[in-house]
Amino acid sequence: MRTSSDIGQGAAMTITAVRSDRRSPGAGRHHELRLLGAFALSSDGQLHALPRGGQRLLAYLALQPGRERELVAGTLWPDVVATRALGNLRSTLWRLSRAGLRLSACGPSLSLPPDVDVDVHRLFRAAVERRQSEVDAETHAWFWSAGADELLPGWYDDWVLVERERLRQLRLHVGEAMAERLCRSGQHAAALQVALQVVAFEPLRESAHRLVISVHLAEGNISEAVRQYRTCCALLSAELGVGPSPLLQRLVQGAPARGGLLPYPRFSTQT
Repeated sequence: MRTSSDIGQGAAMTITAVRSDRRSPGAGRHHELRLLGAFALSSDGQLHALPRGGQRLLAYLALQPGRERELVAGTLWPDVVATRALGNLRSTLWRLSRAGLRLSACGPSLSLPPDVDVDVHRLFRAAVERRQSEVDAETHAWFWSAGADELLPGWYDDWVLVERERLRQLRLHVGEAMAERLCRSGQHAAALQVALQVVAFEPLRESAHRLVISVHLAEGNISEAVRQYRTCCALLSAELGVGPSPLLQRLVQGAPARGGLLPYPRFSTQT
């Protein structure tokens, strides 16, 4: 699986306006490709109305950069023979050109270069930066607000589903990492808000519940930790028919004290 740095490099896409003269197409124009919440392509703030085939081609190249034409055609038109799929690709490229947009090719590959601002690429770059630096609640709020929308909702292509899940996991892991850092730095209130936001985003994620419990224990709020533990147990039992992991049980049942923390009492897992 590609890393987030690969995604940042994969923003190599050129969408240029076709002009009647021989000046550099699209020079000085600012292009934005939106994939979060809904598909949208704009140039200098002006939206482009694109056919479905054109939308799928641009979205695919944004998420899967530098792919050869045969692979692009086979992925976007999997239910037809290869020659027909390539014909569909050529037709889509022609329609984009007729609409005033042109993709530049590098040999047999199609890609999109850096003069197009893709919201998903920004989100992945931000995730890398936030993981490598200290964070605060404001930074975390920005990350979640920027990535709160689902990737291409209503699109069910396999390549979209894979990227949608990758983005979901990224947000969860970044959120948990932020909560841990905030807790370690003693910013317990902010850490708790972050951890609870992760729980709200994915209620069955036990690691997020462990973070909430850890923050409560760091503050000495044993009753709050117990309540969160029982909430997690109830959710796991009702939705998945399983109990808490040994890791979660040890957290709340008083594993050997570390870091100067006092052991915590054992209690029943029944609500």
